[in-house]
Amino acid sequence: MRPGIFNPILHGKRLFQQFAVDTYIKIENSRLDYIWNNQDKIRADLYQGLMDSLHAGEGSADAIGKRTVLSTSFIGGPRDKRRRYMDAMALVRKYGKPDIFLTMTCNPNWDEIKRELYPGQTPQDRPDLVVRVFRVKLEELKNKLLHKDILGKVKAYVYVVEFQKRGLPHAHFLLIMEGRFKLTCPENSDPPAEDESDEVKCLRNSENSNMNKELPELFGMLKAAEIEIKKEHQVLMVNKTTSFKKQGKSKGKFKKGGKKAATPPMKPKNGPKPDAECY
Repeated sequence: MRPGIFNPILHGKRLFQQFAVDTYIKIENSRLDYIWNNQDKIRADLYQGLMDSLHAGEGSADAIGKRTVLSTSFIGGPRDKRRRYMDAMALVRKYGKPDIFLTMTCNPNWDEIKRELYPGQTPQDRPDLVVRVFRVKLEELKNKLLHKDILGKVKAYVYVVEFQKRGLPHAHFLLIMEGRFKLTCPENSDPPAEDESDEVKCLRNSENSNMNKELPELFGMLKAAEIEIKKEHQVLMVNKTTSFKKQGKSKGKFKKGGKKAATPPMKPKNGPKPDAECY
């Protein structure tokens, strides 16, 4: 991405996506070729059932067969997936069940993405830019979770990065917190605002002020999200009230005593009666 130099790959839009997929397939095929031609170096005979068949007394070569073994270093292979699964289960066995399930999604309207797009491009046309920005923000989130302890002290964690159909990545975290930061009962969570006492409100305000001093960027993001949610809630309530009035549900009038008042008779409209003849 050198300024002033036209790059046809970055201007290819959907062809750029096809180019990225084809390049990844070429790299993966080269790795598979190496594993195929170097089975003796990775000692594949210890993985497959050849030695077991010989020890079992199988003498026919057709019944023994031969297969190619993918080691744990091949990302996406069955042994790689099993290794990751066993590592996650080992963490749960040692530190306990996860306490927090956290999801981070990629927003195509991030300023870091939009200001680097060429004229006429959309975020879907630049998967390289999207994944780079997402990677930087993911590392920043990990730093705040694990080192700055914005949600509490984390004892162990696992996470996975996935891609949606439109190409936007998102990450899922499982956090195992230390004992005093675990949410073991409903009382440990934040109480509703209307049930808080004056002492709790003062404590919460002091915590918010400390958070504003220590993490002003995160505090500003949370306040902006809170304002947007309140605006959407108000618009939703106004739309519901307007639609309810348009339906005309409440035509009867009620008095203070709770009894329904009699509706006054309708006055006849001016004009000839139905039986009268018009000349």
